[in-house]
Amino acid sequence: MSVFEFAFVRNPEKLNQLNKINEQLNINKYPNKKLIFVYTPPKVGSTSIVSSLRIFGSAMFNIVHIHDEEMLKVLGNISGVTVNEIIQFNKHLGRDVYVIDVYRSPVERKISAYFEKIGVYHFNTSDTNINTYNINKIVNRFNKIFPHIANGDHFMDIYNIALPEKFDFYNKYILQEQHGIKYIKLRLCDSNLWDKILSNIFKIDIIMAVII
Repeated sequence: MSVFEFAFVRNPEKLNQLNKINEQLNINKYPNKKLIFVYTPPKVGSTSIVSSLRIFGSAMFNIVHIHDEEMLKVLGNISGVTVNEIIQFNKHLGRDVYVIDVYRSPVERKISAYFEKIGVYHFNTSDTNINTYNINKIVNRFNKIFPHIANGDHFMDIYNIALPEKFDFYNKYILQEQHGIKYIKLRLCDSNLWDKILSNIFKIDIIMAVII
């Protein structure tokens, strides 16, 4: 029995809380499906992965799309647990659990995050009005805040798993199993190969949705 499992056996209140969260996330509704957590930072193409898996694997997969604990709180008023705890709890229940993360170069991610809500967040105006601004003003603002835009990596910083010595540049992904949970690391620069990669991992034909 792992340390995690031992802790939960001794904590029935936590078990009950996590089971209620499973109900909120519709996880308990499909106990026999593979459970896939697409647990990534925003702006890395995760929505395309979720859409593709749901379109081509809905009979096999139950997919939970999440970025962080703040998203849990906003969407489901869920607090007091981490995403990792939800993932580990479902493995504790005996489910076949996968977790997918995507790497995107830090500069690309920061540019995307900056422009996603550039008007309201950075200039207190509408995005339409931004089109009338001098480009030097927009670039200057980005350069000033660049060091302060978040730049984390879920696979390395949040999953709390042993890391492989190097990335598999031949197969273009990492598949790392720990405590029975299968952690998958993709790269956005390989998105044209995601259909082949995911088809190989899950043994079904998957065609990728458009990356936005």
